[in-house]
Amino acid sequence: MIDERRFDAIVAGFYGAATGATTWDEALADVHDAFGTRAAVMQSVDMTTGRIVQLSHGGPPAHAAVLEYLRHWHTVDPRRDYLLAHPEQMIGRWWHCHEHFDDTFAAQDGFYSHFLPAHETRYLSTTATMVTPTLMTAFGLELPASRGPLTQDERHTAERLGRHIADALRAHERIRRLAAQALAGHGLLEAFAYPMWLLDADRFVFHANAAARAAQTSEDVAALRDERLVWQQPRADRLLGEHLHTLGAAPHGTRANIDARRRPSDPPMWLHLHVLVPGQVLGAFGDRPQMLATLFDPCQMSELDPFALSDVFGMTPAEGRVAALLAEGMTA
Repeated sequence: MIDERRFDAIVAGFYGAATGATTWDEALADVHDAFGTRAAVMQSVDMTTGRIVQLSHGGPPAHAAVLEYLRHWHTVDPRRDYLLAHPEQMIGRWWHCHEHFDDTFAAQDGFYSHFLPAHETRYLSTTATMVTPTLMTAFGLELPASRGPLTQDERHTAERLGRHIADALRAHERIRRLAAQALAGHGLLEAFAYPMWLLDADRFVFHANAAARAAQTSEDVAALRDERLVWQQPRADRLLGEHLHTLGAAPHGTRANIDARRRPSDPPMWLHLHVLVPGQVLGAFGDRPQMLATLFDPCQMSELDPFALSDVFGMTPAEGRVAALLAEGMTA
């Protein structure tokens, strides 16, 4: 049983994550401890495309399991297929997988017999919230076979928690939209000719400069889905999600590059990610950590840009300018 004091602490964690005082991973870790799960997971899905746009995890490190799931196993997960086809069965209520997929089914199904046992999981209890008209967030408890499904008392507690997490998720979305108001740094980004986005770890776009908005409108390489950035090239989109999740807890200045070409035969195109921590950038971009995503497409530039060179290759400003001039034919 979870006593009221512990229940209140878990709820406080939800609202702390919603307001940016803590992370969703930290809030879910308390749920994991209380229920004895293999993992407490939160997953947001764009209902228009079926894409995962947010993934938070509470419990022991499970990077390999998460990566394996994203790369392949989600395509054969019967629980996910069923719930995407019947979202009404878990929106505002709890759904328990063993009531739909019994032991006979589990023994014959590849996902249940190969993926879940490898990661010490058998049962799933989950509920969902429509955060926006097209964005559904599922909150799930992955449970080991040795632990068993939720008891009746635990189901009652989970139902109470579900109501709080729904309120916290909607508050989180409202706060993010308010935080997307114009700031000093937003005006600065408008001066750049190449697309630049300010994102959080869940792909939420706090600001897109004019070039980025044009790229989103054409939907040639990138698009905006429910205020979240998606990349049209599937491999680049997967890497974007993986990098954003990793960079969400990274220190200021951490960088990552993504090969953003549509086809391998295309000229180079790079999506560069750079972590911005408020205290390190004078609060110019808001009061919470964000990622600056910049698309460098040489085909759209008349000449090499020193800023682009220094950003992508980690050069100092002076080194970037020297490299650009060398490329134009000047001697050292």
